[in-house]
Amino acid sequence: MINILLNEIDPERQKSLLSGLELRGYQVWPAQNLNEIVSTLEDVSIDLIILDLDSLNLDQVVVFADRLSGIVIVFNASSNAPTEDFRCWIADEFIVKGEKGENISTTVAKYFPAGSQNSGNNNLLRRAH
Repeated sequence: MINILLNEIDPERQKSLLSGLELRGYQVWPAQNLNEIVSTLEDVSIDLIILDLDSLNLDQVVVFADRLSGIVIVFNASSNAPTEDFRCWIADEFIVKGEKGENISTTVAKYFPAGSQNSGNNNLLRRAH
């Protein structure tokens, strides 16, 4: 199963995105803040991460960038990418928030079609609890 870490500041939007992605067969791990993101990255083998740049700034993302190796990175924000900022280069995709999350669903499916399996991760936890 594909593991997606979802960082979205708006609780209603997060709930909608989470249920939409789960209906498509993805395992979604919600994270509201930087501490939850880092904790999830330590505990779960994540395939794709969606980071809400409305709640995080790029300086915060750079702090844990070394933990993102091998993970598809999607920046999600209310406005267009600050392409002049070199820190945006770590993202595989930058999408503007859609009203119903259709941009996220389309982007996730581009990398991992619904129902696909990632044989390298097998939904294993990285660290025993």
